Amino acid sequence: MPTVLQLISSSGLYGAERVLLELASFLRDAGWRSIVGVLRGRDQRTVEVAEAARTGRLPTVELPATRQFDTRTLRHLQELVRAEGVDLIHCHGYKPDVLVALARLPEHVRRIATCHTWYSRTLRLMAYELLDKLALHRFDHVVVVAPQLMAEVAAAGIPPERRSLVENGVSAPRPVDAATAAALRAALGVAPEEKLLLRVGRLDLDKGNHVLLRALPAVIARVPVKLVFAGDGDERQHLEAQAAELHLDGRVVFAGYRRDIPDLLGASDLFVICSPKEGLPIVLLEAMGARLPIVTTAVGAIPSVIEHGVDGLLVPPDDAAALSAALLAALDAPDDARRRAESAHRRFLRDHSQEAMGREYVAIYRRVLGSGAPTMP
Repeated sequence: MPTVLQLISSSGLYGAERVLLELASFLRDAGWRSIVGVLRGRDQRTVEVAEAARTGRLPTVELPATRQFDTRTLRHLQELVRAEGVDLIHCHGYKPDVLVALARLPEHVRRIATCHTWYSRTLRLMAYELLDKLALHRFDHVVVVAPQLMAEVAAAGIPPERRSLVENGVSAPRPVDAATAAALRAALGVAPEEKLLLRVGRLDLDKGNHVLLRALPAVIARVPVKLVFAGDGDERQHLEAQAAELHLDGRVVFAGYRRDIPDLLGASDLFVICSPKEGLPIVLLEAMGARLPIVTTAVGAIPSVIEHGVDGLLVPPDDAAALSAALLAALDAPDDARRRAESAHRRFLRDHSQEAMGREYVAIYRRVLGSGAPTMP
């Protein structure tokens, strides 16, 4: 039975981590031997994705990676591959990609990489992206999660027969009962008359959260709302200062990193994405599965999943006025917003389940591995 190592370097439990966990669970249930490998950073703490994998009864290994591309990490990886009889390494992110490209592996071991997104807003990130695209030439197959990433991979010189588009998929979120939702809203300080707007994700410069804050005053002038940021990051202090400058005190909650995102989705009235660049966010799919009305920027693969006016409302990136108008349109006409949410839910069930994603990856694995891979039930 082939053994697959899912490898990631992680600072939390975000989109790429969720994809890895969903895929590893699907592989296990489909009869594959799957191992979750996590590169552990300088602080040597157990990484959250490793904890989540163990909670899900997935075999998990943590590898020390105290520097960006440590030769000791390479050695540990090579030893793990040989000790576990790994047949295929599936990388998620630039650091695993580069490590696996550099590693001396048994000849039969195949390499697959999934490109979830690239952010090139700093020289450091641009350098990482360049290294990653060079490393991808050492891989047997490259998967992207959004059409614009396919164009980037093609421009990097990866030939058509070695690249595929596989959109993300997740398990259906569990429903949230009214009592849990009410308690959570109260804990966040949401008054009964207020609408809860939810933004989930890292508080980084490249997530467009400053645009959302600029859009909020026009919304507050007409509708009582509370905006909750579920996530943390380097930009938190700047965003808090911006909220104060915009006189949004009491209207914005910085809730920090949360492990109860499904409950937050169930307790909210409107879900917002304001990023100028995305692949296909896992949390968007979760919002669709939770029947939560959606307003999002039309970036990455999002327009292929959310049809404007049918499944949600799309706005251009970096446009606070357009974002304000869309938020007000969703809040002013809740029946229309709910109809769009039901349409998005149907699309989620049809196209973005764990099984839909898992089957596409298994087909790629089988092509790369050849006749040694198990057939699907």
